[in-house]
Amino acid sequence: MSSPEQARRYGRWFIMTDNLLVVMGFFIVFPLISLHFVDRLGWAATLVGVALAIRQLLQQGLGLLGGTLADRYGAKPLIVSGMLLRAAGFAMMANASSPWWLIASCVFSGLGGTLFDPPRSALIVKLTRPHERNRFYTLLMMQDSAGAVIGALLGSWLLHYDFWWVGMSGCALFLLAALVNALL
Repeated sequence: MSSPEQARRYGRWFIMTDNLLVVMGFFIVFPLISLHFVDRLGWAATLVGVALAIRQLLQQGLGLLGGTLADRYGAKPLIVSGMLLRAAGFAMMANASSPWWLIASCVFSGLGGTLFDPPRSALIVKLTRPHERNRFYTLLMMQDSAGAVIGALLGSWLLHYDFWWVGMSGCALFLLAALVNALL
């Protein structure tokens, strides 16, 4: 096997591992936010919905900025920085005691996603040949589904103890993903 092909193969395995950490880290926390803040703490559902919408708007709306920054500074620094920002957002969310703190945590989480998501998507294109890309995306989508289920199950189990464990578990998975990306 040629050296570039071997590098692409290892890169694809890395992307799969990284993707599992990211998907599980996200789904440990996000499906349970409304359960905790609305059902347990009694906050207004509209307020929690606005916080979640801000995260979505920042991450999806500023994707072009994340891609542009990755083109300028390289994928690795943006991916690691974004994952650290997402981890900080989850740690803030685990300790959120006011609506403004929740909104701030969603801003951090959304900005983190803006930084790491576009360069990761570009790496997939770089590491796959056109004829194998469809299969790779199919594998990633299957892994996304499995990671979402495992993450949500783990998060709901942790919610029996306290939401702090939920948020900090998501934080820990993103810290692990940042470390793996920084080292490898």
